[in-house]
Amino acid sequence: MFTTKPVACVVVISDLVTDQRVLKTCNLLVKQGYTVHLIGRETPQALPLNTTWPFNAKRIKIPFSKGPLMYICFAWALALHLQRIKPQLVIANDLDTLWPSIIAKRKWGSYVIYDSHEYFCEVPELQHRPFKKAIWKMLERRLIHKTDARITVSDSIAKAYAAEYNLTFNIVRNVPESNTDGAHLKPRAALGMPESQTILILQGSGINPGRGAEELIKAMYELPEMVLYIIGSGDSWQNILNLASDKTLKNRVRCISRISKTELQSYTAAADIGISIDKPTNLNYKYSLPNKIFDYLQAGLPVLVSRIPELENLLNEFPCGVFIENHNPRHIAEQIKILAHHPNLDQFKMQSKRAAQKYTWNTEQEVWLKLLSAVKYNNM
Repeated sequence: MFTTKPVACVVVISDLVTDQRVLKTCNLLVKQGYTVHLIGRETPQALPLNTTWPFNAKRIKIPFSKGPLMYICFAWALALHLQRIKPQLVIANDLDTLWPSIIAKRKWGSYVIYDSHEYFCEVPELQHRPFKKAIWKMLERRLIHKTDARITVSDSIAKAYAAEYNLTFNIVRNVPESNTDGAHLKPRAALGMPESQTILILQGSGINPGRGAEELIKAMYELPEMVLYIIGSGDSWQNILNLASDKTLKNRVRCISRISKTELQSYTAAADIGISIDKPTNLNYKYSLPNKIFDYLQAGLPVLVSRIPELENLLNEFPCGVFIENHNPRHIAEQIKILAHHPNLDQFKMQSKRAAQKYTWNTEQEVWLKLLSAVKYNNM
């Protein structure tokens, strides 16, 4: 029996400040009586850690920023950190943290919960790299059955994993914590946003190729009365900046790099239309349920979305926007015009708010609470 608080390590290779899913998990563990260590990777672009967090946070510094050596060095360094802490519980976020987590399970009996934020081996970065994909797939096959419980972000991904591995994947959607009274939200004027123009927003910490950002910028040539805000980061960021700098757009595409959750909420609430137009060119994007959708819903925005299964299901349940049928910039512009002047626009906004009332963190965290109630610790 433990006489002190059990120790949980939440491990992730992505940014510690902007990954709201990971931060919500840490806060929940603290409330459940754990001493929590959040461990991630040091990157040059990382925002400062929040010193008021009720848990420990550490970034591992490694000599490589990308490629196989980065993953190998991070895995070994993470394994050494876990060895020093010897946690009773490890939350492994995505496949690139699972190997060190399973080492902790084998050596110290740590209980391992695997939280797959995406359909990892089907991400676009691996689609045309068969050797790298084969290595990740081999690791997944060897490690996934050694986990004690598993979580993912959408019903489509859960079903795909279940069919492949005959394992249960619980679903915790990427919903934000509820705004209280909105008192912290800044008006357009305070954000430097135009007061009289229609404002579109595309947000995301992983705006990569295939997310539709480039086509959306090109659509802005057809929308002189509108302004587009792109907020976040990702592999397409430099290309986005280059496209947005075209003088003929007259500053109507404004790019803002990573900002805090509170700032982002203000920009989202001040917008008129939320956009999520991932291309279903790979299974990860096809099966995804993008985080930003729930931010838009919480802000009561009508949405323009691509026709992928999870978003079709959502809009069938809560008709809160319109679809694009392809990624031709002119078609995107046409659909934006239709949405902006739609006779059911007020109903779309109402449906967004209804969806936000259903998909809340209070509801999603019940899955976590059930899993944590089943955690069994080994004496160390």
